[in-house]
Amino acid sequence: MSTRTEREIDGLFALPLDEFTAGRNALARRLKQDGDAEAADRVRGLAKPTVPVWTINQLARNEPAAIRSLLSSGAALRKAQERALAGRGGSDALRTAQAEQRDAVRDLGDRARTLLESSNHPPTQAVLERITRTLEAAALDEENRPLLKAGRLAMELEPAGFGSLAGFSIPARQPASAAGDELAARRRQKEEAKRHKRELQERVRELERAASEAEREAQRSEKAAREAREAAEEARAEADAATAELDALS
Repeated sequence: MSTRTEREIDGLFALPLDEFTAGRNALARRLKQDGDAEAADRVRGLAKPTVPVWTINQLARNEPAAIRSLLSSGAALRKAQERALAGRGGSDALRTAQAEQRDAVRDLGDRARTLLESSNHPPTQAVLERITRTLEAAALDEENRPLLKAGRLAMELEPAGFGSLAGFSIPARQPASAAGDELAARRRQKEEAKRHKRELQERVRELERAASEAEREAQRSEKAAREAREAAEEARAEADAATAELDALS
């Protein structure tokens, strides 16, 4: 895929949320007309971000220093977790790393509230919690860290494994199988995330098809109502003319 197309896709994620679908569809049509069917299909498959995902993507563009701070704290926490699982790190180091990540997430949560308010999206507690969970998860996930930094997240995430346990107590030494269990849990989480993404994309497509049909039906209804009003006005004018003629003959 060309650099230009990548820039155009990146631009979709920077749009106001209510402009994403129209922008995506227009880009997909243009790419198809240009003969790049593969890129057109990829663009057409992009799901409209949820409000929390859209907010995080805007933070990545508007607050890059805060995002870098989160990514840095996430890398430190991931390292502390791995050392703890291998029995090479103490609980104090893990708690310090967790506290630093919480501070970074809290700071971005405050910025998210301000951004939502200025964008006319209600900063409800539920939305802010979904933003927080996604930030926590993305900061620790190797696949999603680059997407978080670029402002290209496509879906909400949930913290997995012991990265989400703020008060985790580290035993003196973890058995070797614990690390394997943790890696297996991460793999399962990724597979579940991919499955959830596919379900959401299909749901979005269904809802967009329903919305398009509803819009077409509304347009048909509006046209019928307009034609009915015009017919009524014409009939009223003819009736008034006939009444005037009748009065003239009386």
